Amino acid sequence: MCGSLESAVGKVLHRNPSARFILTVSPIRYAKYGYHGSQLSKSVLLLAADRLTKLYGDTVYYFPAYEIVNDELRDYRFYKADMLHPTDQAVEYIWERLAAVCFSEAAREFLREWSPVKAALAHRPFHPESEEYKAFIAGVREKERKLMAKYGICTET
Repeated sequence: MCGSLESAVGKVLHRNPSARFILTVSPIRYAKYGYHGSQLSKSVLLLAADRLTKLYGDTVYYFPAYEIVNDELRDYRFYKADMLHPTDQAVEYIWERLAAVCFSEAAREFLREWSPVKAALAHRPFHPESEEYKAFIAGVREKERKLMAKYGICTET
């Protein structure tokens, strides 16, 4: 495992020496092969991540999503009913922690501005054909367009 990851990082760095990597281990419990097997595979990944961070220094960063769920959010209320997947609240907490340490202030500002637009776009109306909803969605699309223009994000494909 580590050899494959080392090789991949090396190849990317050969082509782009300024590349940076964020490694993490999923906190989702993988029950297909049993919980013991899940823990063993996560242990292998943790050892590989540790080796790569030591080998590549600041080029490879390990973000502790697995540890956050298992150590900070260890209560089962942070798991969905299947007891395998983190709740939306847990995912949001992990995302906030990732953004705090891995994103620039400009990226975090964009996310703060984008969040209400994203939420509005996800809104599911009772009457999508109504004039009120059409006006609402037009306003949201205009906010989206202005935000994309502000940050120089091209939306055309």
